[in-house]
Amino acid sequence: MFLIFVSSVFYGNKNQFRLFSSPIGKAKDFGKDALYRMCANPNYNWQYLLFQLAVFAITFIHFLNKDNKDTVNCLVVDDTMIERHRGKKVELLSRQFNHVIGKTVKGFSNLSLGWTDGISFIPVLNYLIASVKEKNQIMPNKTKGKSRNECGVDKRTNAGKLRNIAVKTKPDVLIDMVKKAVKLIPAQYILMDSWFFSDSLIKQLYDLGLNTICLVKSNLQFRTLDAPDTPLTQKQLLKKLCN
Repeated sequence: MFLIFVSSVFYGNKNQFRLFSSPIGKAKDFGKDALYRMCANPNYNWQYLLFQLAVFAITFIHFLNKDNKDTVNCLVVDDTMIERHRGKKVELLSRQFNHVIGKTVKGFSNLSLGWTDGISFIPVLNYLIASVKEKNQIMPNKTKGKSRNECGVDKRTNAGKLRNIAVKTKPDVLIDMVKKAVKLIPAQYILMDSWFFSDSLIKQLYDLGLNTICLVKSNLQFRTLDAPDTPLTQKQLLKKLCN
């Protein structure tokens, strides 16, 4: 079932229903319902599978580049908004600010971590992030007891752990992702957008052995050694340095 699920994208069918309606699907000794149950099983850790595949590919590429001294290995982090305009009962559906269009939308933020050597790019980890504030959660994840939530998913399963990760802040999730990655993946730098920038996050990434490359937020103020009592904006500091 797993091989059919992975290879189905190459059969030209838009979804699993179309696949099992075709002669290829009808020839299989299991039906689409069995495949759906496998995909919905909360115990399967799909993130771990994708991570191990990424580690295998990155290790192979890094082996090919071992004689190239100019190769620089970097981690890349970004978040993409997955909008659900008509969603009402999707678990942990939240109102979040979309930085690209500058508006608040309904959906999830897909926090992704990838690896690059300047030529190849390999996705490593990704998590769907909801809003931390309960007032922005349209359909919150309410708990009934110590071990199960409202949907009947055991908190000890992988699905339950993903729900706990979804309500964490992005910097905390990012640090957890980087900790997993640096143990098995070679990297010297991490690239990110300006809205990830914060002093504490840069410090934590540096402690993990990564130098950060990102834009500094334009609303931050800086103090120079020659005039510590006079805060300067980013533009004023650049103008002073150029002069």
